[in-house]
Amino acid sequence: MAKIPVFLLHLLLLIDGHAFAPLPSVSSRRVVALREGTLPSDNDTTTNIRQDIEAMRQEAMQRLDALSEQMEDLKRENQCYHEQESNHYVSTARTPTASAPSSTALGSMKDKVPAQDIPVSELTTNSETSSKQLETDNILKSHTSKALESKNTLPTTSKPRRLDLLDNTRWKLVFNIGRETGTWMPAGWGASGKRLCFQVVADLSSDPLYDTEDFFHGSSGGKVLNVKDAFVLPHGNVGRRPVKVKSTGGYKVVAGQGPMGTDVVRMYVELEEAIFAGGNKELYCPAGRVYGTCGYFPMESFQHNLDQPGCKDACAREYHAVLREYEVLQASMQEDSRVFALEKIKMMKTLYDKKRQLQDTAKRLQQARQREPERAQLRLSRNGDVALSREGGVCCKVHKGLALEYHILGRMELGSIDVRNEHDEYEDLVHGLHP
Repeated sequence: MAKIPVFLLHLLLLIDGHAFAPLPSVSSRRVVALREGTLPSDNDTTTNIRQDIEAMRQEAMQRLDALSEQMEDLKRENQCYHEQESNHYVSTARTPTASAPSSTALGSMKDKVPAQDIPVSELTTNSETSSKQLETDNILKSHTSKALESKNTLPTTSKPRRLDLLDNTRWKLVFNIGRETGTWMPAGWGASGKRLCFQVVADLSSDPLYDTEDFFHGSSGGKVLNVKDAFVLPHGNVGRRPVKVKSTGGYKVVAGQGPMGTDVVRMYVELEEAIFAGGNKELYCPAGRVYGTCGYFPMESFQHNLDQPGCKDACAREYHAVLREYEVLQASMQEDSRVFALEKIKMMKTLYDKKRQLQDTAKRLQQARQREPERAQLRLSRNGDVALSREGGVCCKVHKGLALEYHILGRMELGSIDVRNEHDEYEDLVHGLHP
């Protein structure tokens, strides 16, 4: 047996003594701490606990922020996926030569999509609604593209847009002044609800207007408006009163500036003094230029829209179909007396979606009616080649520092009258005196 050196034996004994020495107890450590004065106080313990709680709170907030960012990323990815799927379905429905999916693809789709019990009536309704929606969208896009092409491109083979059909025509303009929704006039102006009506008879000439006007959106294209007569309409015990107005004004046909890309007529007459509603100082029409705007519809293009079924008819059909479906769902909801039921919750969700669809369809129908108005909403010229909208808006210009504002004054009504020269009027007067 080999002998162990003496210094190794001393080293082993030293290690064994330190390894197996008994640890001091908690009480002994507390006594030592008390003797040394290092025992933490209650205030220090409370401070440490608060610091730990604050650190854990900050860590929790950081984790919540990271989780919210992950949820936002997930929502964006899901939205992009649904948009890609919807675009794929629309392109497939619009392509007539699309090939049918193979049996392998159908099998994979069945594996990915969970089976659900969908009623046949719901499938039929959804398919009919989607087809109607698709048809309306196609018509809307075709009309929008045609309007953009006619607005942004120069006509080559087609006839140019006629903007001179109002030349040498006479119109009666009835200004109905009063407080309207959205006006920027003072709060007390027209607060009583009274109205001020005055009439202007004007000839729309073909002479160019050399006066610049910001309301016309450009200095070119303006023409002279000759005022023939102006008076306040009789009201109550107040008879007809003349209006002091300058003999010349201006008008311009602006292409593509109306609703849905329609043409509008902008005009103005200049009052030499303010007009008050009888003895009421609350309602008045300020002195200066009074501006009016109305729609401009050449009858050649308007008749073309009437001959061919367009966007308005498709929107009207879709609106009435969605309205019937909404009324049926609403009646079913009222008849269902259950308070908490899964089917009723699904029906409420369907009713809400149908209401949103009805609102969107009504908005598109309103836009289509603005582009293709009814005959009752138009006033034809004496030649019958152009029509203006029956009603229009009236405003005035207000300067506020460097800013320029147009405040709504009310509305106006238009009507075409015959242009008669002074010789014809003299002959009528002579025949009236000496029949």
